Amino acid sequence: SSSSSSSSSSSSSSSSSSSSSSSSSSSSSSAIINFPIASIGHSTPAASQANLLTATLSPSFVMLPGSTITLSGFIGSLTASSASLHVVSAPSGILPNVANWNQSAGKVTLTTVGYFGPPTNCTFSFTLQNAASDSAGGGLFVAATLFWSHERRTLNPVPMASPDASATVLGIPWGGIPWRSVSASVLHPVVTSSETRAGMAALLQVKMGTSMDLLGSDGSQVTLSGLANAVASLPGALVPLSGPTAAVLCGPDGTTPFLGELVEGSGQVVMRICSGQRLQASSNHSVFITIVNPPSVQDAAANNTVFVSATGSAAYPPTSVAMPADFMQ
Repeated sequence: SSSSSSSSSSSSSSSSSSSSSSSSSSSSSSAIINFPIASIGHSTPAASQANLLTATLSPSFVMLPGSTITLSGFIGSLTASSASLHVVSAPSGILPNVANWNQSAGKVTLTTVGYFGPPTNCTFSFTLQNAASDSAGGGLFVAATLFWSHERRTLNPVPMASPDASATVLGIPWGGIPWRSVSASVLHPVVTSSETRAGMAALLQVKMGTSMDLLGSDGSQVTLSGLANAVASLPGALVPLSGPTAAVLCGPDGTTPFLGELVEGSGQVVMRICSGQRLQASSNHSVFITIVNPPSVQDAAANNTVFVSATGSAAYPPTSVAMPADFMQ
């Protein structure tokens, strides 16, 4: 009877041990592997511009060194593929300072250099050049291949959140949608002149609209070209500016408003957005430019078209403006 009781106890103990082992195994295999925090934002929706992308991740599991994290969806980027895309991250010691960028696949892949697990949030940034054409953005995913509990596991792509998606960026509503790309354009430009006779001072009025903001902090400038043989009206190749928009337009130093620069020989008047200022997206910018017409009569057929363009925060391709037949005669 004692022997039977001992055997029964042993069997019960064995069964309990087996059940515990099975439960542990089941718990391990059913552990939730995901990124409870996976978000991304960007610095600009301007087409073709350098875009600083910032992502924040926090895994529900411990990722051992050598695990990989892949962000995807950056289709159309103008940045060429590279095995050394620069990365800045915090806290340090988790991610490398370079990532692999595959342009055709639109993927950025990082290989962890340290342990990465809860409750740590890791934020990292990298720069890609936006697509040249308009795109809706969004559609960015994170995936991982990881070493976890002595196993190699794969986390299929999951969508990344974009908490700042509704933000207005550079005057673009919903410009915060990461990887959104918007082409800049000069809207309805008109250029008129108060004087067409050779050698005389002329007041040019430029009316135009801009589809997105131009920031002085980005070195932005507006250029009026096609003014062949025009002469600056002030020493140092400077031209005075006036009108509603002139207060945010500066000379070469970037700090003196109501001034532009005539790049003599090129027929260009360059108007820089003043440091700390912004030329806002608008349909009714207006600026007057005082120049001196060429000293001799110009060929009307060759000199009746000027162009308005801009660079900096956004790339505005040159837009032609047809002038009256007697422009700058």
